[in-house]
Order: sequence, then C-alpha cells, then structure tokens
Amino acid sequence: MPGKVIEFFAPMRRPPTATGANGKRYDRRSGRVYDDLGLMEARETIEAAIAPYSPPDPITGPCSLEIRWCFPLRGGHRQGEPYAQKPDWDNSAKVPCDALQRLGFIADDKLICDGRVVKAWSEPPGLYVRLAEIAWPR
Repeated sequence: MPGKVIEFFAPMRRPPTATGANGKRYDRRSGRVYDDLGLMEARETIEAAIAPYSPPDPITGPCSLEIRWCFPLRGGHRQGEPYAQKPDWDNSAKVPCDALQRLGFIADDKLICDGRVVKAWSEPPGLYVRLAEIAWPR
C-alpha cells in the first residue's frame, strides 16, 4: 500500500541563499553560537512560503524528501539550467528540513531516509517539495 505523499510548489520572488552553514556567528566573549540576521530572514521566508501547504497530520514514518530550488531566470540562463552557484546544495537542505518539522509536515526530520536536492534556474522561482512516506513491509 502506498504511503502518504505531500507535494507542493511554494512560489518565492527570490529564494534565500543563507544557510545554517554560512548563517552562524560565534561570540568569542560568551562562547555562544547564534544565527545571523540573514539566516533568521531565510527561515522566516521559507516558513511563510510553505506554511499554507501544511497538512492536517504529519508524516510519522520513514520518508523520502525531494527539494527543488528554483532561482529566477537572469543573465541569459535558460529554464531548467543547473544553478551552479551558492548556496552549496547540501547546506541548502537544512533550513527547509527544519521548517518542515516545525510546521508539522513531518514528525521529526530524522525520519528522512532518502533525499534529493536540485538547484536550477526557473520561472516561476520558488521551492518545490515532495515528501513521501516509504512503505516498508513489516
């Protein structure tokens, strides 16, 4: 029996490029690590964009996640052309994964067992997400 699937496209004027890897600051005096303003704004932008698609119940079992970052076309780039610029693809998954958990799409982001991140030039710009429960015989 197929598992639960959550799939949507959240339009964004310009997807954020700040990530957990480049959005942390270290205070030498206190020894505290904190989020810089760019990372806080990225979190808010992503959460505001995906919140309307929040399901009534989260996925509670192992699942796969596909994230497609669609950056606005410019500079002679073509639709679907790979976006080979910052942020690094591995760093660009952390903030959306945390947002998916905070907004109730998934019970815990540790449940993501299979993942894919794609970055491309695209119109319209935004974030495509597909979360799919992995059906596993018991």
